[in-house]
Amino acid sequence: MRYERKFEVPFGHSKIISTFLLSKGFKEIFKEREVNSVYYDDYDFSNYQNSENGLKDRTKTRVRYYDSGKDGFKLEYKLKNDNLNWKIYQTNNPNEIGTLFPLYVAGSETLFKEIKLPSSINTIFKPNVLVSYLRKYFLSRDQNLRITIDYEIKFFSSKFTHKRIDIGIERKHFKDVLELKYQESIDSNFDFIDLLCQEFNFDLSRSSKYCYAIKSIFN
Repeated sequence: MRYERKFEVPFGHSKIISTFLLSKGFKEIFKEREVNSVYYDDYDFSNYQNSENGLKDRTKTRVRYYDSGKDGFKLEYKLKNDNLNWKIYQTNNPNEIGTLFPLYVAGSETLFKEIKLPSSINTIFKPNVLVSYLRKYFLSRDQNLRITIDYEIKFFSSKFTHKRIDIGIERKHFKDVLELKYQESIDSNFDFIDLLCQEFNFDLSRSSKYCYAIKSIFN
């Protein structure tokens, strides 16, 4: 389990924040990459409703792949209990995910051509949105505090139909997102967190990218 603190960042500030982190001894630990998550929910949007209502115990169901998807995808259940978060990764069991189908993107048949995804999960959950963004990864000098910066965030509708998963028109999210992540057992550097918030006037955000996507597409 780990704690996650999420902050909204003014659009286009990712480079400034990256430079600040490097000046404070953080290291960029992975190559920047595109993260793509297709979220699955039931017909009542129960996962979305639970998140929006701030339910103490809640779950999101998604499949995630990186860049073009040539390395396949992972089925993830993201669980939350108050401020504690953890993930359960499932093997791609056909009994759980069913048949895989290609993505068809509006206006471009080749954008996600290398990946096929489930039409449903556990027969109940259907794809409804795709969230795509670029991510930078940083780690503190003492290795206790991990920071990710997500930018160029985009939302798409996602719907299974006619033996394919249709991906809708792109909608941009005009904010970036910074997440602070540290283990439950770690007494993290709260002085640095305060410094970071003061330096950039961050606002703590409870809303998830999934919730933003639902509001953007369906409201």
